[in-house]
Amino acid sequence: MTYPAAAIIPAAGFGTRMRRDQPKQYLLLAGEPILVHTVRAFAANIHIDAIVVVVPAELLEESRDLLARHGVTHPNLQFTAGGRRRQDSVRAGMAMLGSGIDIILVHDGARPLVSQDIINRCFESAVAGGAAIAAVPVKDTLKRADDLARVKTTVDRTSLWQAQTPQAIRRDLLEIAYQNNGDADVTDESSLLEKAEIQVSLVIRPPFLGRCPSAVLGQPGLEQHVGKLFFVGRRGLIGSRLARVPGHRIGGRGRGLRLF
Repeated sequence: MTYPAAAIIPAAGFGTRMRRDQPKQYLLLAGEPILVHTVRAFAANIHIDAIVVVVPAELLEESRDLLARHGVTHPNLQFTAGGRRRQDSVRAGMAMLGSGIDIILVHDGARPLVSQDIINRCFESAVAGGAAIAAVPVKDTLKRADDLARVKTTVDRTSLWQAQTPQAIRRDLLEIAYQNNGDADVTDESSLLEKAEIQVSLVIRPPFLGRCPSAVLGQPGLEQHVGKLFFVGRRGLIGSRLARVPGHRIGGRGRGLRLF
């Protein structure tokens, strides 16, 4: 039995935390815009039958032209304007899909290094269980503080996971989640599903990534996955060749690469 799948790429944010004059998904990574890398990964995947890229309304035509100039094509590649919140953008993407789509994979436009393996595993897990998200175990030491920013205790991180994307969901389940809780402010699709008491599984990523270059360099085995660290310059993220770390979002303040 086949399960037609679509990728929805929310890329309508403006990346204000990076303090740049353009949204971070349009910054350059190894000579190409971040969004190009992201969409290209899904266009190459064997499970993806449709792609909807959700961008700021004022950048709709520019985004379409951008992907075309960089040779990113797919038989069913569409663009639509995003909403005020991430969930509004995802809902706008869902509205563009034909009735034949069974599985929806939502992936942040600013996570350009996503691998085919993680796309496949999220898709397969959603087919088997209904909903699945990429995640890594929390490695940082977490502190709980009071209102005066005084440490009260160290949080046990044993069962804590950092949610990432893709987040793959059976379409009917995602529609139910939106019907029940679509007006609630959430930060990802899993949160909507949880509110609707829909079970979500974790698809575990390799846990070696850090949150800044110094932390990344201290992780064993990283040399197999990273060609070069990239740094944020005036025109974007620069480096001699693309890092092959299994996909993460570019973001944060300062002049370094942050992988989430």
